[in-house]
Amino acid sequence: MTLASCYCRPTRAEAQDYYRHIVEQADEGAIDNIVNIMFANAESFPKDALDSLRERFAAGHGGWPLIGTPDDVADGIEQMAEAGLGGIVFGFVDYLAEMPYFQQEVMPRLQARGLRLPTHAETDAA
Repeated sequence: MTLASCYCRPTRAEAQDYYRHIVEQADEGAIDNIVNIMFANAESFPKDALDSLRERFAAGHGGWPLIGTPDDVADGIEQMAEAGLGGIVFGFVDYLAEMPYFQQEVMPRLQARGLRLPTHAETDAA
């Protein structure tokens, strides 16, 4: 299992712009605290690796960023499955606003690729 932050929009540019906006609005003090707590003794980490982690914490508490169109996001999930991950906990900036789009656009793609089974409600409706 892993954690992923999802930035899914109709176009790749929209998704990347939204991701960048969220990262730019981050609470730097909070990120400093998280990085200092989690990596206090990680003196061997290269600066660029810590900078990348800081961005991931700004964008979704360190989760793997899935950024792009529904197809891009489905591709990223498929790559994670191929790498051996058995499940993903998703984070969204605004769950109530973003989850319906994810459910409508990404979930059917995952089901078509054999990465998701239909729910009982979907099976019963068919």
